[in-house]
Amino acid sequence: MPKAPSPSTRLSFLRVMMIVNFAFLCLLALGLYRVKKQLLSLQSIVTQQTASPVPSAPAIVNVSYSCDNRKTIQATYFDGRVELELSDGRSWLLMQGMSGSGVRYTNDNESFTFWSKGSTAFIEEGTTTTYNNCTQQGS
Repeated sequence: MPKAPSPSTRLSFLRVMMIVNFAFLCLLALGLYRVKKQLLSLQSIVTQQTASPVPSAPAIVNVSYSCDNRKTIQATYFDGRVELELSDGRSWLLMQGMSGSGVRYTNDNESFTFWSKGSTAFIEEGTTTTYNNCTQQGS
């Protein structure tokens, strides 16, 4: 008959198994974190680089803005949304959101926001204003 392991041997084995399980869970969590980070990064890239769909309604108005640092914005306003073409080559299709003053358009995760009020506008990306002191041209 085999000899039963001593209580201290069983306790050591359980400690080793707990450490192995903890390490496995840490690696699993790290892997999930990295996957989530990559998916969010891909979502941001797709949102930025996806060609804007052809709007189903005709444009209400086209507006050109001139901003600080020789940046420009071409805005095509539709009912409830705006299509932007930026001087850095990016294009955005944004939906109108809630605003206390002026008009606010944003992407799904609100990481990119276009604000307009009267003949002025600006763009915020995260917490940074990337297009500032924009004024409507030719009106």
